[in-house]
Amino acid sequence: MVRRVSVSSSSAATAVRSSLSQLAEENDVESEETTSSSPSAVAQTEIEDEEEKEREKRFQEAERELLQVLEADGITEHVRKRQLTRLFDRFRLEYTQLSTRFRESLRMQRKIMEKCLEMKNELVMSAIRVKTAKQLQEDELRNLIYYRDECEHAWKAAQLCEEREKDAVRIIDGLKDEIERLQEQVKTLLHVPSASSSALASSTSTSQGLSPVRSPSKRPPSHSVGSSSRMVSFDDWKRSTRVWSPSDEPIKAETPSNDGLVALSRQQDKARCLSVPTLQPTAMERAVTATSPHRSPTRRFHSLDNRAHTAVGSSRIASTSPLPIVKARKHTT
Repeated sequence: MVRRVSVSSSSAATAVRSSLSQLAEENDVESEETTSSSPSAVAQTEIEDEEEKEREKRFQEAERELLQVLEADGITEHVRKRQLTRLFDRFRLEYTQLSTRFRESLRMQRKIMEKCLEMKNELVMSAIRVKTAKQLQEDELRNLIYYRDECEHAWKAAQLCEEREKDAVRIIDGLKDEIERLQEQVKTLLHVPSASSSALASSTSTSQGLSPVRSPSKRPPSHSVGSSSRMVSFDDWKRSTRVWSPSDEPIKAETPSNDGLVALSRQQDKARCLSVPTLQPTAMERAVTATSPHRSPTRRFHSLDNRAHTAVGSSRIASTSPLPIVKARKHTT
């Protein structure tokens, strides 16, 4: 019986030692998790260190008591069982406390992991926002550079337009001066006496075999009555000598009407569409004459006459114009 009790006590001691080692390992893991979860709180770590030391003391005391109970020889089996049950109750209580704390630590760890995931998502979203803001800033800088180049190009174009406008104004002023100078020359030429016109008239009359006619200013005074009292005017002298000179008002051609212009454009279109035939034989006629050599010459001549008539008619249609004919005005000299 003593041997059986000793064997059972030794097996119980080994089981208790293994359970104590497991509890110590769990306690170490819990302490590591608690210290890793809150490294920033110095006061909380100190409190946890003190609790861990007290827990280790309790474990050591319980282990000593258990060894004392198991190694005691003068104790009966019932007393040993009661002591062992009391020790196991303490171990159970400690284990329940450790398990509850471990569960709480796991729950806190899950919450911390969820919070870390949320913070990670927020960091990713903020990184995306920063990236998009940076890209928008780069696009805005690129657009500003483009607009700056466009403004510079527009300023250069405006300066070039101003220079061209100044050149055009300068050219217009020069043309105005030239027009004024030409108008003055025309006025001076109009005020020149008509000696050149009389010389031209005398030269034309001598070249045609007629007697030269002198101008009224160069004629000898006539002995007729009243000749000294009346001077011959330039128009009378032109009528008497039959000298032609251009009138003051130039001949103006009549402007064609809209109907005339429309008819002219239609006739021009018809003339373009009509093909002018030639008197040369076509390829089809050559082939027909080659197959039938005894063709009547009169038929050939009739076809040529018809083609000539059509050519003449088309040329007449193209040459006629519906515009009104402007008649030249006759100047009586």
